[in-house]
Amino acid sequence: MDGRLWPLLRVKFGQEAQAADLEQYLEVRAQWLRRAEPHVLVLDVREVRLAQVCASVRQRYIDWLRDHGDTMRRWLVGSAYLLRSPEGRVMTSLIRHGAGMSSPFVVTPSQTEAMVWAAERLQEAGLAPAATRVRAAFAIAES
Repeated sequence: MDGRLWPLLRVKFGQEAQAADLEQYLEVRAQWLRRAEPHVLVLDVREVRLAQVCASVRQRYIDWLRDHGDTMRRWLVGSAYLLRSPEGRVMTSLIRHGAGMSSPFVVTPSQTEAMVWAAERLQEAGLAPAATRVRAAFAIAES
């Protein structure tokens, strides 16, 4: 997890991600939520193989999202999911639907596209200085 550009929170799961990594993520994610500040999440799972995301892992994530739903509805400005496969897109939609998530989101294989989208969400949320920092960090032109 990388919060150096807060209120942009970046998370990346690698090829060897396991259920224990999800648990660690959820624990730290809950800590970030307790800050009670608007933010954008960029979740990079491009290296995760679909076979790694078994039913119990999906259900654990859905349950966590439901448990933290009120807090997320209040503070999560939007989520960008970095994915490569069409199956991953479907799984993301199913998880979001199962958890009742309604915040704006985008699914893309491109980090640049995700960061452009994230900066736009920050700008729209009245967090212009944060949007400017994100654009500068990723060499994105002002939109």
